[in-house]
Amino acid sequence: MMKRTLLVTVLMLLVLTAILADIRGSGLIIAMIDVYTDAGLTAFGGDTWQFTAWSGPTAGGNWNGGHIYGSFNDGHGCPNSGTDRNIAFVEITNVDFTVKTNTVITCSGVPPNDPVLCRHYGHKDVEIYSPPYLFQANGTLAPRPSISSAPAAVSLGETFNVSISSGTNVTSAALMRLPTVTHSLNFDQRRVVLTPQFPSTTNLTLTIPNQGSIVPPGYYMLFVLNSSGVPSVSRMIKVNAPAVPQNFPLSEVGSRMVRNFDGRLQVFYKGADNALWTSVQTSVGANTWSTHVNLGGALTSNPVAVANADGRLEVFVKGSDNVIYHRWQLTAGSSSWSGFVGITGGPTAGGDPAVARNNDGRLQVFYRGGDNLLYTVAQNSAGSSTWSFFTNLAGTLISDPTVVLNADGRMEVFAVLTDNGISHIWQTTAGSINWSSWFGLGGFTNSLKPDAARNTDGFLQVFFRDAGTTGLSFFRQSPSFPGGWSPSTSLGGGLVSAPTVGINADGRLEIFIRGTDNQLHHIWQTAPSSSTWSASTPLGGGLTSGAAPAQNANGRVAVIVRGLDNALYYNVQTSAGSSSWTGFFPIGGNASSF
Repeated sequence: MMKRTLLVTVLMLLVLTAILADIRGSGLIIAMIDVYTDAGLTAFGGDTWQFTAWSGPTAGGNWNGGHIYGSFNDGHGCPNSGTDRNIAFVEITNVDFTVKTNTVITCSGVPPNDPVLCRHYGHKDVEIYSPPYLFQANGTLAPRPSISSAPAAVSLGETFNVSISSGTNVTSAALMRLPTVTHSLNFDQRRVVLTPQFPSTTNLTLTIPNQGSIVPPGYYMLFVLNSSGVPSVSRMIKVNAPAVPQNFPLSEVGSRMVRNFDGRLQVFYKGADNALWTSVQTSVGANTWSTHVNLGGALTSNPVAVANADGRLEVFVKGSDNVIYHRWQLTAGSSSWSGFVGITGGPTAGGDPAVARNNDGRLQVFYRGGDNLLYTVAQNSAGSSTWSFFTNLAGTLISDPTVVLNADGRMEVFAVLTDNGISHIWQTTAGSINWSSWFGLGGFTNSLKPDAARNTDGFLQVFFRDAGTTGLSFFRQSPSFPGGWSPSTSLGGGLVSAPTVGINADGRLEIFIRGTDNQLHHIWQTAPSSSTWSASTPLGGGLTSGAAPAQNANGRVAVIVRGLDNALYYNVQTSAGSSSWTGFFPIGGNASSF
């Protein structure tokens, strides 16, 4: 509908301009028609020969759902040997003052050909016009919203945030194309409506249409309009053409929310019917998500997904028979999937699986067996649907395992053993079938799964809930300490969920926990690889789960949680690395666990 309306808008502008510029029967020459932020039009300029009045559009006239505020001509003719006087009315679209503020200056003043006959009609005058929506009923200026900050450039299809200040809710926004005028015609004049996801007095989330036919790349003025239709002063913004389709870096470690090859995030969860369900962002970086799709199965675990070396996502679950099952995208980013296939021949599973991608591209799955030992199995080759033999890595686990890759590509697994401490085991070389023995790091925790990540300096860090303080604690690789790990360090807070780690665009780790108040809290490194951390800060919400974090293709960290109604909710940084977040958006679903 928007595309059709805009096409009609552009055609009407061209037709009206052409008609008004060529009305010779009444002797009128009209030079310009303006379109306003509320879709209204104004016709400017012109001259009448033999003082003929123009019976054109008047204020309040209808036009394609908008209106024409008025038309203006100078009312002076110049009898010049029976021909129209050569006069051009020029609209000065001064971006810094006029159109930017929704007022318009019109100027004229081409000297007549015969200064003797027309010396009184040199038209050395200026008019300033302000449309009625800038005023209140009593004639005073209406309060206007203001734009505090907006990105300098966005791409077609991109979702972005605009900070605003307004006494009343801002309910719409508009892009106004910069003019390119020649000989009374403006072939580029257009108005594109942007509808915020939610009205607000402080922050708007807007999405640029992804069709270049609706928003040709280039410079625009961005206006926001309050519920009374009063616009702000504009901010200049550049709309860029989408880059050549690119492939985004793929996470090497599995999660419930992962990034597709085309940059869109995708979430997987166990539904109330115990089937596998999924939803994906409607476009890269968007806050809107697709309809949830049932991928079938009978799950007895939370799912975990990771990308194959060729970009195809693959999901792993524990079935009702306690066997590990998997299914995969048929092509990278596709909505078409294989059926469920069991990875058979190994011990039964007792908890949620974990998965990561080896340096050679082979996926490798880890799980706590029914006997509480750690087992692993890997693809025979990168992207293969056949799997190697199962390996018993021993240990006696009371938590599900978590896996991370060292800087040299060696996988390292962390879990809570029967001593209630954090222990780890690692590959002796990258991609190897040979593993170290288990080594304990200490700490005092419970069956909540730990989480781990790699700092920008290459050192690993593992986070867990301290059972004594109920706060968040960590161990960090540090060659200067015996055993190569620092002692347990407390970050405080109180948590009732397993901690999860997100990684900012600059490499800073950010930890998400469900607090004792059932809100989502986060805490982050003050600098990449830093030993100093922010205070724990609530992000709100009423949660019944921990968080699944992931980084958007534009660098903004996002999380998905399960709410009190068992639906999923999405929250995201307002900009990459920011401590400011947009707030929770419901994205639907009915999850039995998350």
